[in-house]
Amino acid sequence: MSMQLIFPEQYKSKLTLRETQRAIKLVKDTFQLKLSAALNVDRVTGITFAISTALGAVAGVLFALSVNSAQLGMGSAIELKGLAV
Repeated sequence: MSMQLIFPEQYKSKLTLRETQRAIKLVKDTFQLKLSAALNVDRVTGITFAISTALGAVAGVLFALSVNSAQLGMGSAIELKGLAV
């Protein structure tokens, strides 16, 4: 299903195709910068990293308890599988 553009009579664009593309990119980039500044992305990233680190530590403790052993590097295989996903 194709969509047909409808222009008013005597319509003439004030911008060339290239200028229109640049204007759209400027609007997109400005919106992205303003949104990321308003959301405070650095703070959200830090909190996310802290929560994931804590959950990883809890998972490590539970894994050690499940095998009744704790050794250095015992989660390497599981870590590699987690990074691969």
